[in-house]
Amino acid sequence: MKKLLLLFCFFCASLTCNAQENWLDLVINNPLSDEKIKEVIPITNAKTGDLALFYKTNSGLLCYLFDNKQQLTNTFAIDELPNKSQVYTGAVSSDSKIYNLFFTNSNGNKLGSIQIDFESESFQTNNEFELPKKEKVVQFVNSSDGLYLVTSVKKSSILKLYTFDVDGKAISTTADFSNAIFENDNGLSYKFHDLIFQGSGQKKIAYITNNTPNSLEATSAKIKLYLSEGKLRLTNNLFNKNTFIVDFNLNDNSHHLTVLENKDFIKKETGANTNSYLLDDYFFSVYATTQKLNVSIYNLKTNTLRKAFVINKGEPISFKNTPIIQEGGEFDKYRELEKTSKFLRKIVYSNVGIIAYKVKDNYVLTLGASKAVSSGNLAMVGAMTGGALGAIVGGLLSNAFQSYHDTKSTRILSLLDPDFNHVPGDIPVNSFDEIDTFIVNKSGKEHALPSIFKYQDATIWGSYNKTNKIYTFTKFRN
Repeated sequence: MKKLLLLFCFFCASLTCNAQENWLDLVINNPLSDEKIKEVIPITNAKTGDLALFYKTNSGLLCYLFDNKQQLTNTFAIDELPNKSQVYTGAVSSDSKIYNLFFTNSNGNKLGSIQIDFESESFQTNNEFELPKKEKVVQFVNSSDGLYLVTSVKKSSILKLYTFDVDGKAISTTADFSNAIFENDNGLSYKFHDLIFQGSGQKKIAYITNNTPNSLEATSAKIKLYLSEGKLRLTNNLFNKNTFIVDFNLNDNSHHLTVLENKDFIKKETGANTNSYLLDDYFFSVYATTQKLNVSIYNLKTNTLRKAFVINKGEPISFKNTPIIQEGGEFDKYRELEKTSKFLRKIVYSNVGIIAYKVKDNYVLTLGASKAVSSGNLAMVGAMTGGALGAIVGGLLSNAFQSYHDTKSTRILSLLDPDFNHVPGDIPVNSFDEIDTFIVNKSGKEHALPSIFKYQDATIWGSYNKTNKIYTFTKFRN
């Protein structure tokens, strides 16, 4: 193993009074045999406020560490990566300038890591972890607190949670739901594994980043994972009658299964489409047919209904703050639908989704159906390669923003107060919208190797200008 000192690094930051501001400029001179940078990996350290930036080439990493005032404190390069794993999956950090970056193979069943110590400017690789053959990857989930892997034991109702520490070691927790009943709408029982996987395939699974705009393409997934306030939660909406929620408590390694019955479900009703969304302790449910749509908001702590909205086929939608928007049609990139009946048909025959996020004391609710499109030249860092199952890559927000940017949908947006009453007025512009506008207004050449992450009270967007070799970070306040 050989450590290579960076030949040159320049850092400067400037502030403006606008909603967006230039946050950090980094001039990069790459000493790794002129290898091109392939990915950018930003890691915010919740313990110290430091920002670690890793620029990945084919065979190594350029490593930068900034303190909580965006001052460069350490920088060096390394020319080694884990041998068997090349897809960046997540990272764990400590309060002593140690970062462990994890990489999977293309199948997601082998995990290698590289531990980087900025204090001593040293590193160590580890290729030890391999998933037992009886288990299948459900999802890797990475946050500022750590890296987690959820797996399902084949032909069973057993889930396992692996928690990886800064030394690359994994602690496993088993959640055995063999005694639980998982029924479809007609009363047929299944193993929980079958609700996630079908034969050798896998149903669409989405990791939902906490309290961000997200996209209907992501939230329309029937299986979703959430990480919030010490809980990793898996929801399953494969059937219309029940929502199955598995909670892993990351503080005491306990687990719990909740089965929520959809009170709008009518067995004889054909062609219904349902889904759900979790935000904090609130459960947002949507149940749609071609005749009507029900939105129900429950408090999970008290198991009480907080608010309900109904959309009827022949009536205007009373709680929307926008027109019925359709983007990505065959002939029109943007159009507005006038009839509620068309909106209901789009939802029932597509991938229905519901989203909620907070803006100050209010909630923004998005309701509709999705259609994903090609990302063109804006493919995010860490995009899936080789078919890695369930890997969340490229930083905390990369997948969420790319999905938000690329998804075309039919939707309405609503503004709700803290008690979920409808509030008239315009929908506030969110940070993803601001970044979209920023990208459109800038030359495409300035947006190579994009990255996005949360830092304190802001969203940071980064991109590389290949001409002057400057990687620029722009700050957008939430």
